[in-house]
Amino acid sequence: MDLIPTIVLIASALAWISYDLVRKHLVTRAPPLVLAAVLVTAQVPATLLWVTFDGWYLPANAYWLPGLASLLLNVVATFGYLVAVHRSPISATVPLLALTPVFSTLFAMPVLGEIPGPWVWLGVILVVVGALTLNARPGTHPLRSLLHEPGAPYMVLVAVCWSITPAFDKIALRHAISSHHAFVLSAGTAIVFIIATVRIGGLGTARRLCTESPWWVMVAGTGAVVAILLQLWAIQIAWVGLVETVKRGLGGFAALLFGALLFAESIDRRQMLAVVVMVVGVALVLLTGSS
Repeated sequence: MDLIPTIVLIASALAWISYDLVRKHLVTRAPPLVLAAVLVTAQVPATLLWVTFDGWYLPANAYWLPGLASLLLNVVATFGYLVAVHRSPISATVPLLALTPVFSTLFAMPVLGEIPGPWVWLGVILVVVGALTLNARPGTHPLRSLLHEPGAPYMVLVAVCWSITPAFDKIALRHAISSHHAFVLSAGTAIVFIIATVRIGGLGTARRLCTESPWWVMVAGTGAVVAILLQLWAIQIAWVGLVETVKRGLGGFAALLFGALLFAESIDRRQMLAVVVMVVGVALVLLTGSS
């Protein structure tokens, strides 16, 4: 790949890794639904500033169907993600998001007409095999091992949702600029989770989280907007399947590394080998992918 798309892809992956770590740090301080409301609401000021800088206008009518589809999928995925990392270690759940490349690549073929070559497919397959092996018990089929971790099924659902959203994002960005789409996603998701939080009587918990961890909440909100910005840029200059492969392969490596260093999560040789396979897959995609 060319230098600029490669840099953007890697920067996007690193931004999401940072956001994952902050979410994991905060996930024990509030129920997943309340935490989702706080974290998504924290993104709104930054996207509001971004869209104000670009200028306000209503997107074209053709924007709303893919834009709202992306919004709905993000709501489901955001809640599922927080449930998953609340119930299981980050090193055993976040790497499962490496399943998204194969789903996103398959979905992008008929929808966007993005047909990868054989070496890219090999890279995607290596990333997925590594993700499945990461949770496999000795002597047990990897797919059956997904049920071993209580948070794993939720993360698989997240993987499916987030594998489809980039294609909808790419279509939406044909009819609106990045800042407007980011604002719709953050504000729309925030409204949904705020309403849900009010219904379960979680406003007090949300207020306490913001009071006790204001800097973490601010970092999470700002970091998420940076990650969204880079991802929206990436999908406009590279194939959706490539973006997801790099994002999830590097994310799997980081989840294992920082899960051990920051959250005292145990890792073994099998998990390390699985991540190596995933990183090799990412390298193949970067070296042979097309924009």
